[in-house]
Amino acid sequence: MEVEDFVTPRSASENPQRSTSLTSLRTANGGSLRNSFLYAKLREEPIKLSVRKLDGSFFDVEILKMATIADLKLAVEHVFSQMPDQGLGEISWPHVWGHFCLCYDAQKLVSDTDLVVKYGIRDGHQLHFVRHVSSIYNLTKTRSKRSVARKRPYLLKSTSSLKSTLKSEKNVEEINALGR
Repeated sequence: MEVEDFVTPRSASENPQRSTSLTSLRTANGGSLRNSFLYAKLREEPIKLSVRKLDGSFFDVEILKMATIADLKLAVEHVFSQMPDQGLGEISWPHVWGHFCLCYDAQKLVSDTDLVVKYGIRDGHQLHFVRHVSSIYNLTKTRSKRSVARKRPYLLKSTSSLKSTLKSEKNVEEINALGR
């Protein structure tokens, strides 16, 4: 990280644009000097995690401490996209996340909206892949089978309805012949 990424506290005299708001804060606070410094929110330091693949090899990822599981997955995808091509070809991430998930301390990290800190994950911890069939992946797979079934041509009607259809077509032909 660059030094510019961090903002140091400044007094009101160093930042004339904000001096008016400081004055009003002091007045509202009974004139206390407690609010004499402005603090900008410091950027979070990234945490470094080690991930063990199914083949036993490791790779490292960096995420923010307050990252979600979805952010962690994106970081994993990014690491793989930066690796030199080792004959793996194109990785289908929906397929990967549909069959595998990351795991920490026997907890499957499957809820994309959960924060990683919810699971107690901190800098230097190790995660690993485990087999897991996602219900979302199964739902998508089921839907695609249904849509394929819908796209197939319908089977012929029963023989009795087929005969009645043919009779009505014959009647139409006879009526058309009379009209000529």
